[in-house]
This record gives sequence, C-alpha cells and structure tokens, in this order.
Amino acid sequence: MPNQWNLFDADHARELHQRHIAGESVLTLAKTEGISRITINRWFIKIGAVARNASDANRLRMEREGPEGRAILTRCAHAARRGKQASESELIRKAQTKSRMIGRGEAELFDALDRLGYAPEGQRACGPYNIDIAFRSIAVEISTYSNFAHPRIKERIKYLRDNGWCVVYVIFRSNADDLVGNLDNVIRSLQLIESNPSSLRQNWMIRCSAKRFSRCRDNLGRLTAIPAPVSYSYIVSEIDPG
Repeated sequence: MPNQWNLFDADHARELHQRHIAGESVLTLAKTEGISRITINRWFIKIGAVARNASDANRLRMEREGPEGRAILTRCAHAARRGKQASESELIRKAQTKSRMIGRGEAELFDALDRLGYAPEGQRACGPYNIDIAFRSIAVEISTYSNFAHPRIKERIKYLRDNGWCVVYVIFRSNADDLVGNLDNVIRSLQLIESNPSSLRQNWMIRCSAKRFSRCRDNLGRLTAIPAPVSYSYIVSEIDPG
C-alpha cells in the first residue's frame, strides 16, 4: 500500500477541507477518497486548517434541520430530560458559570457591606449552589417569605453549613423596600453575628417587615385601614434546618 502521506496535494487537501466545512465528516471523506482519517487530519494541518469540533458539527446539523427540524429535536431532548434530576457535576458547573441580575435590596446590602470594608462577593459558587452575598464566613441569602418556605431551602442551608458557612437568610414579604428600610438593622445584625464565634456556629433568619397602614374604626364602627407613616421592624431568629 502506498504511503498516503506521499499522496499529499495542497489543492486536493483544500478541496477536501471545503467539503468538510460544508458538512461532510472526516469519516465520510476517508471512505469516499480511500484515505485514512489520520492522513486527512494531517493534510488539514499542513494547509493550516483544522477539522470541525463537536460544536461546529452540531451547528451545521441544526442549520440543515431547519426551524421545524430544530423544534422537533428540542422537544425530543426535553422529553428525554423530563423527570431526570441533574447530576451533581451538572449543578456544580451551572453554579460556577451562573450569573443573574441583582435585584433591589440585594444591591443595597452588597454596597453597604462593601463600603464597610467586608469585601463581599456576589453569586459565590459553593458546590451546586450560588450564595447571593458571601463575606468572610457568612453566606447571606435574600428571599421572600414564600420562597423561604420551599422544602429545598433546608437542604441548601444544610449543604452550605456542612461546607463551613454560617447561613443568614434575610427575608421580606413581597416588597424589597421592607429590606431597604431595615438596611441599618440588617447590617448591625450581620456584624453582631460575624463578631461572635458562637453565633457563627448557627444559622440565622433576619425577617424584615414594614407597617404602612393603621387600623381604626370609622363612624359606623367598622374596621378600616388608613395610610400612615411607614414604620420598619425586624426580627432575628435562629434557623434549624433539621
């Protein structure tokens, strides 16, 4: 059998590469040309070209499928995935690459901690999770009352706790103004927790709320609510993740 490398022709190699870029795989080229895949790859290198990677191959496939074909492939992929739990490695990879918009309340708390010199980190990855705000050994999570009630929250707290974090959930009902109005109180509570070694061995909740109405009775004796100056309040309590 002749040495395939000695059959090299630059024009022929460029032609093969154009066919490859257009959609033919190296395996298909090798079969139609009677040349090994190793040789074809070497020829590509010699003319300064490279074979498609998996991403390029997938892009070409999607282009050939067209809108309807892509929709079918997507539905099949979702159907195959449905009901399956993501592996730990998948969750960790997502956490390490995840980014999101920081909402009202979280941004103000982050900036306040930064101004005080705590050097906070936003979206700090810890295994499969992202910590909203992390500083020193404290993991601050921002949540509404309803989100905090989710069963997976206990699992999250336990994981962060087992990985050395003191978890502090700052929660509010639905209006982030409740958190912003209590910002000084939240900062003071975090400072007290951070400065006390025994507190760092526990998990905490800082519940922020506000009162915007006063209840009274009208002329007919019926209970009614009237606007009043907003008064903010907060409660700090220990969390038991079970």
